[in-house]
Amino acid sequence: MLYELGITSVTMHGLRHTHGSVLLYKKVSIYYVSERLGHGDIETILLEYSHVVRELRVEGEAATTATFENMVVYKMCKMDLKSIVFYLKLKNQKKR
Repeated sequence: MLYELGITSVTMHGLRHTHGSVLLYKKVSIYYVSERLGHGDIETILLEYSHVVRELRVEGEAATTATFENMVVYKMCKMDLKSIVFYLKLKNQKKR
């Protein structure tokens, strides 16, 4: 019947893998996911779910870059000395 409707079946293993992937995408601890799926260590998760881990790493790198780009020190490093002095004077005036 599934075949006639054009629906592919999903195995229990497929459901288990989907469950693990969804947990990882939801940012659930890799240690918890490993324990929940009955793996002895996270190495199995890193190998079996490498596609998810890779995508999350890219997201993490983008978030880290955005965080540092918004920090005052990072912005000051991109300025010349004259601009830094002006920025600090302006910042001190706003505090008064």
